[in-house]
Amino acid sequence: MEDRPFDVRAMLGPIKRQLGLMLAVFVVLMTVSGLGVIMLRPVYTSTALVQVDTTQKNLLDAQSGLPGLATDSGRIDGEVELAQSDTVLLRAIRDGNLLIQGSFVPKPTWLASLFDTLGLKTYARPTGKQLLDDVLDRLSRAVSVERRGLTFLIAVDARSESPDEAAAVANLIAQTYIATQLDGKVSAVLRSRDIIQARVADVSRALAASEDALDAFVDTNAASLAASGARADLAAIVAQLQAKAIEAEQVSTTIGSATSSLASSDWQSLTTMLQSDALRSLEERRLRTEGLLAEASPPESVNLRAELADIEADLRGKTVAAIADLKNRSSVLASDQDNLRAKLASSDLASDLTSTQLTELYQLQQTARIARSQYDTLLARLKDLESQAYLQVADSRVVSEAIAPRRPSFPNMGLLFAMAAVVSMFAAVVLAFVRENFVGGIVSADQTRDLLKVESVVTVPRQRDFKGARSLPDLIGEAPLSVYSEAIRKIRLCVDQARGMGRADMDAQVILITSANPGEGKSTIALSLGHAYAQSGTTTLVIDCDLRKPSLHKLLDVPGENGLLDFLQATDDEKTLDSVVYVDPSNRLEVVVGAGRSLGATEELVTGAKFRALISVARQSFGVVILDTPPLGPVVDGAYLARFADTVVLVNKWASTSQSDARNAIATIRASARPETPVVAVLNQSADASRASGRFAEYYAS
Repeated sequence: MEDRPFDVRAMLGPIKRQLGLMLAVFVVLMTVSGLGVIMLRPVYTSTALVQVDTTQKNLLDAQSGLPGLATDSGRIDGEVELAQSDTVLLRAIRDGNLLIQGSFVPKPTWLASLFDTLGLKTYARPTGKQLLDDVLDRLSRAVSVERRGLTFLIAVDARSESPDEAAAVANLIAQTYIATQLDGKVSAVLRSRDIIQARVADVSRALAASEDALDAFVDTNAASLAASGARADLAAIVAQLQAKAIEAEQVSTTIGSATSSLASSDWQSLTTMLQSDALRSLEERRLRTEGLLAEASPPESVNLRAELADIEADLRGKTVAAIADLKNRSSVLASDQDNLRAKLASSDLASDLTSTQLTELYQLQQTARIARSQYDTLLARLKDLESQAYLQVADSRVVSEAIAPRRPSFPNMGLLFAMAAVVSMFAAVVLAFVRENFVGGIVSADQTRDLLKVESVVTVPRQRDFKGARSLPDLIGEAPLSVYSEAIRKIRLCVDQARGMGRADMDAQVILITSANPGEGKSTIALSLGHAYAQSGTTTLVIDCDLRKPSLHKLLDVPGENGLLDFLQATDDEKTLDSVVYVDPSNRLEVVVGAGRSLGATEELVTGAKFRALISVARQSFGVVILDTPPLGPVVDGAYLARFADTVVLVNKWASTSQSDARNAIATIRASARPETPVVAVLNQSADASRASGRFAEYYAS
């Protein structure tokens, strides 16, 4: 059968049939979703905006504040990662005391609290690292940092069940991030300072060594030139240099001795060493006071001791001043020596040196100059870094502090209910689809038509009252106007209408009645259809082809001594067809009954020559031949018998035959019967059809 064109009603048919299930599922899921949303605790979100300034910031540089480079965008992304790093969060936990207060401290669940209250199990509060890890985990889930578009703004979001806490945490994270950023800049400057400071010591030693080498060279060569008498001016400079050196040595020795004597309060040695009139006068007063103190009475000694202490204090002050003067004199002498050496190293000295001495002098001068330049540069940079370390400013600032939100950010009632509605509708559609196509039985003609892809579908209502008849097939003759009889005549009509698509060259039409599973009423339909044809005046033969479990003899209430199985298994002279044929006296319907069960395979019997001859004779002798076959699901006989059929009637029990079984049955029929064989589907024992027939009760006989 060709595929039918697209039909909107056929598409909407499953929705109409499963509408009750869909509504029930939708209502239940929406109710559960509503209760869940109502039980959700509100969560508030507060946002602090931080602006990152990527320009260079050096308060000591007049060029500070120039725009950054194109890599600023990557810099902003790095700042976002820093703001939500564990380092910032841990510092925020420490600064905000989040380990002992706030909603981030782990609390026992209601079940743990109940057990603790009842004494069943003591709740162990986390401490130490476990507590810190729990708080850090909760805080990291409650805080998110993101860049606002392509701007230099960073949004720090904090979520909490308390609006005030959400704002406080957002501001805390923003301030902590800025403080961490500033500390990082200061640390970087101090690390640079430490590196340069270590280098300054090395350069200082190198500078001292180069200066000493140059001085030694000048002293050696100038002294030799001066001794030779070649240069009187050099001799004078050398003499001055030697005098300055001797004086500097004496001053240095005096400073050392004076410092040592001052530490031991040896005032007499200091007076002799420093040759100061002021010190000599104070020392004489000190000696006289000590003499008076030795002879004074106890009342007078108090004043003398105070006077002696004042004298010693004056001595100490004068001595410190004298030592300072000596140190200044030592600095002056050192400077004078440097100047004299510079004169010796001038061109006047160089003009009298050999080429080797000139080369050595130039090398020593350049080495000393480079060392002095490096030393000056490093000292300047060291002072600059020390100043910068305490003049750093953060690259970020809070431009909008977080405030307590007025409305919760979660749950969004409208959005959640919309999502719940979509999910509930989707679940309802999925369940309806599963029930329509896989789980539920067939319940309507439209569903049968859509499922089996057949044109003709007849619904047979459920008939409980036989109205005095022995069985349902007897209603065809005894209650011809009943709803059941009318349904059987509809089956006959559909078969007659499909006959043109069958084997028109044959004398009789062979109608095969089958079902997917046992107990679906196919034998009752087969016998009822036979009665309908017989009452219309058509010579009709019904054959019970179910050799496994024949049932027509029970419906006819005839003895089951001989049946089709006996006829097919017997030799030609043992059994005749007449012995297994029953003729209904009311309408001359002839039925080949079955009796007993086969203990072996039966497909060879229904495909053998004897059965083919039976069908051939029946075609020539009857107008309609009806084959009541075994169900297609458990037995293969029906598939073999389908080759004889001009029309197939597939019986499905209402709300009982599963859709998968019905599809498998129709697939078996299409594979076994001739391609042009039409199929009429019957939905048997329909409760809906029984209820619907009540609307037309006036058309049916009681």
